[in-house]
Amino acid sequence: MARVKTKKEKQFQRLKLWLALGVLVIAILFIISLYGAYHERLLISQIAIDGNKTVSDFEIRRVVNEQLVGKYLWLYPKRNALLFPRNRIVKAVATNFPRLSSIKLEQPNLQSLTLLVEERHGEFLWCLPATATDRPNNDCYFADKTGFVFAPAPKFSSPLYFELLSADTDEPIGRYPLPAADWQKLIAGEKRLTMILASSTFSGQKVYQASPAELRDWYFRVKNDSGNNWEIRLDLNQDFDVAMKTLTSVLVDPDFIKELKIHRSKLEYLDLRFAPKVFYRYNN
Repeated sequence: MARVKTKKEKQFQRLKLWLALGVLVIAILFIISLYGAYHERLLISQIAIDGNKTVSDFEIRRVVNEQLVGKYLWLYPKRNALLFPRNRIVKAVATNFPRLSSIKLEQPNLQSLTLLVEERHGEFLWCLPATATDRPNNDCYFADKTGFVFAPAPKFSSPLYFELLSADTDEPIGRYPLPAADWQKLIAGEKRLTMILASSTFSGQKVYQASPAELRDWYFRVKNDSGNNWEIRLDLNQDFDVAMKTLTSVLVDPDFIKELKIHRSKLEYLDLRFAPKVFYRYNN
């Protein structure tokens, strides 16, 4: 006579059946997903670049394709339209091309990617000291208005950009060599000095360069027609408003103007670091 199965045995048997069915369903879904992941309609095959002017399409595509090579867990392709590493692509492009200020990735369809990029505009030059290179002249790099250095600059026969000289010899591309507050104060200082000189006896002369000195001092160099350049000395810790008002008052002072007419070509510097006091010096 056959033994009758107990209730617990029947429940255990049903559980094993459901587990087997569950494993089978998971296996089927896995096979389907693996097959679908390699379907050509789900693989990215076209990469479009829009907005670039100096960075080549070829180089950007090369970096993007490098991020699409390989598989997740040795199974799923990174080129799959639903699985591709979006954030890693944007980060890799930004790292390899510091000139790009903005990178947006769009997916118009399952087989295409479009990178919408914007390039930085070189507004200033960040220059290394001559001792940092083998060349006799300073090596200069383009920087944007935020102080981010992004590309080497060519040699210019005359100053076309405001130059900031570095006391540091490290490679500047891809970083901010100065704190943002210092950068903005230097740029604002150059603009205000240029405006004040333009409305004074120094009209036509150009503030073309600034270099660090001791502590927080920066010397702004002014280019005149005779080639005898001179300096305006400032301290980044001082109140620039006071310094600029002091400079304005000095440049309209009759005694200073009279003296300047005699020694104009020999002016060496105007020191505004102790404004409202002013110190100045002529060569010899």
